[in-house]
Amino acid sequence: MVKNHPKVSEEYLKAVEKCKKKLRGFIAFKHFAPLRLRLVWHSAGTFDMSSKTGGPFGTIRLKTEKGHTANNGIEIAARLLEPIKEQFPMLSYADFYQLLEDLKFHFTLEGREDATRTVQDMRDHGQLTVSSLTTLTLLRLLTASFWVEIKKALYEVAMDEDAFFPDYAVSHMKLSELGFAEA
Repeated sequence: MVKNHPKVSEEYLKAVEKCKKKLRGFIAFKHFAPLRLRLVWHSAGTFDMSSKTGGPFGTIRLKTEKGHTANNGIEIAARLLEPIKEQFPMLSYADFYQLLEDLKFHFTLEGREDATRTVQDMRDHGQLTVSSLTTLTLLRLLTASFWVEIKKALYEVAMDEDAFFPDYAVSHMKLSELGFAEA
């Protein structure tokens, strides 16, 4: 299925290109690459399938997401980037954060609107309980055979970086499109 993305103007696309140049310089000068990847992934990873909230729509900047334990330190990245974002007020935070990823991979030419509600606004006790049980189950699954398999996968990536990036780009695209309506 095709995703239904909002359309943006030529002016918006020009702002995107100018912003990308600023971000490239900032990332190189500040050695910001690892933190930017974490910000982008955590931003998209806030999507909740059941409530259809969160996701790559800029909610990571909102108080309830910044306060979530899994997002510790994300506010530092957002604060460091804010002076650049202020230079491009027409860009949504959603697109701005995803631009950080584009500097290595893919950015759609369509825009994203900033959300005003976060997953935290919709979380309930049951969801938190299931999440905790899932975490405990995963910890029990981390047996010696897991480490043998992960070592093999990590070795393959280390030996052939060019094989890693196409797979990563596909995975990131899936994550960054969470919450977009199907056309």
